[in-house]
Amino acid sequence: MNTLEAIRFDDLVPSHAAFIDANTPGSHLKKNYCIIGKGVSEDTDQFIHLNEHSPFHFGAAAQPPGIRNSLHAHTTCEIFIIYQGQFRVFFGNQGQHEVHLSYGDILSVPPGMFRGFEVIGDTEGFAFVVLGGEDAGGPLIWHPSVLQESCGHGLYLKKDGTLVNTHLGQQLPDEAELVKPFSSAEMARFKEFTLEELQHRYLPFSEISKANTDSAASLSQQLFGQAGTRSSCRQSNDSIDIHAHYIKQGDCLELAASKHYQLAIVMDGDVQIHHSGVKGSHQASSGDTLRLAFGSSHQMKCLSDRVLVYLFESSEPFAQEQAV
Repeated sequence: MNTLEAIRFDDLVPSHAAFIDANTPGSHLKKNYCIIGKGVSEDTDQFIHLNEHSPFHFGAAAQPPGIRNSLHAHTTCEIFIIYQGQFRVFFGNQGQHEVHLSYGDILSVPPGMFRGFEVIGDTEGFAFVVLGGEDAGGPLIWHPSVLQESCGHGLYLKKDGTLVNTHLGQQLPDEAELVKPFSSAEMARFKEFTLEELQHRYLPFSEISKANTDSAASLSQQLFGQAGTRSSCRQSNDSIDIHAHYIKQGDCLELAASKHYQLAIVMDGDVQIHHSGVKGSHQASSGDTLRLAFGSSHQMKCLSDRVLVYLFESSEPFAQEQAV
């Protein structure tokens, strides 16, 4: 981790069968990307671009209009960053509430709440996703209806978090090995949220673009309703700080050396990055992901009219021995 890693948008490799609903009509055309860490993918053949120990996992989802990611929950927070297209995020134990997201919008979904999402409009949608926790919160928690429907399309989920696809000739395991749908009593333990309760966890791109500067403080206050830039997850050391930086043409963004795990998404524009102790530099463009070098200072120079960078970092220091 002592060197910067750049994952190019055009080089991203998807899985077309990452989850239990991959054969279910209406969910069958999804693409799942594991950019840093395995996340919660149930595909044993999922390609992982940067497989390293990290305090949170980073991936992406892409799908054409009308295709949905089915109702599920996580034990840590899930942060959506919309890069392309328009999304409808539906939430609640029956998916009865919804919010619409478009380019640059950020939504932090709390742990233990059922949510799903689909692309609306006329173009394919692409969303970056951050999952808190070194293990991304463990296996996905699926809504009972998703597990029940997937069985009719040949996909079964084992308790170890892996899939069995009988359409590919794989043998159906014993019932004791399979994840069982939650009962009504178990479902009642999941917290219901209203749209109003989620409002402080949502930041539209219009608010970021108004700032036209480093908007970390205002971003945090609106997203999470507290000082600092913390999105609370399962444990305090799972927390993630979020910053938005605009860089004008010819200007540089200086990032001091940090003991925190940091990654950056280039949302728009072209940037040149140099980090201390290393000769030469990297160039990155819109859609590229940068895992910053641990313990190094960084300089990002704008090569286009303007650059927008979203920076994510662990709220707590990431131990050097973990980062090797």
